[in-house]
Amino acid sequence: MLTTLSLSPCIDRRMEFDGFRAGATNRVVASRAEGAGKAVNVALAARALGMPARCVGILPAGGEMVETRLAQAGVPFSFLPAPGVTRVNLKLFDRRAAETTEVSEPCPEAPASLLSRAADAAAQAARESGFLVLTGSLPSGCPDAWYADMLRRVHAEAPGCRCVLDAEGPRFVLGLQARPFLVKPNLHELACAAGHALSTRRAILRAAEGLLDAGAQTAVVSLGAQGALAVDATGAAFAPALDVPVRTTTGAGDAMVAGLLLALAGGAGLTDALRHGTAAAAARCLCAGDAFLHRADFDALLPQTRADSL
Repeated sequence: MLTTLSLSPCIDRRMEFDGFRAGATNRVVASRAEGAGKAVNVALAARALGMPARCVGILPAGGEMVETRLAQAGVPFSFLPAPGVTRVNLKLFDRRAAETTEVSEPCPEAPASLLSRAADAAAQAARESGFLVLTGSLPSGCPDAWYADMLRRVHAEAPGCRCVLDAEGPRFVLGLQARPFLVKPNLHELACAAGHALSTRRAILRAAEGLLDAGAQTAVVSLGAQGALAVDATGAAFAPALDVPVRTTTGAGDAMVAGLLLALAGGAGLTDALRHGTAAAAARCLCAGDAFLHRADFDALLPQTRADSL
């Protein structure tokens, strides 16, 4: 079982354009709204890939779309009612450039008592899970060390559960100190953690190796159209991205996490796990409808992937 902890669910309002220009009037050619958030996305991707998955966390008012989307995908969920209103994020997709511009609202505040109950729920779920994924923003005012504290609690109370951290900024840096099983920063998040720009593959590799020194057991860096790089105690590998028609980029990194865990749950090594993550990310990029991704796309793409040792 894979459990994701969602403390920042949202409604994604996706708008598509045949060419998007900032500062100009842009005509929407297609739009849709759906429940989302990184933890929700990972659970949806895992379920689509055939992994048992569930989502626990908190949900402010107006978040019925989140519950509906999970239910339609067959993902069990358990949310504690939270104050405030579920935030709405805009995803502006330029079809010509195959690029997404994101406009994200801040997360509502959540009282400490509610966050404590959410931590209790996550710890209980971890006792019954092979993986616990901590990902996404935290509620406004939540301490930066919250994820780190959650990681330490799971290590103590559910030692058989492997924890995954996908966060940014101080939440990521502090979380590393709690020794997560796997971290999956993107290039921007890795550069922020390293404290300097990363312009070459060698620099990216060195920064990723620094994440192991800081406490992570495995680090996978998603590089968008350039692919992904992974390191663990056995070595390092690089996988180029697959060339697919891009219908969305939103959630590709979350799909990569699910693909990685699908392989790791089956005992795969680093290079095979990286291939699975790459195929899952590409399968997500093919989708822009009701499904988060299609298993048939993943199965067709997996043989096309490669991961080379570095």
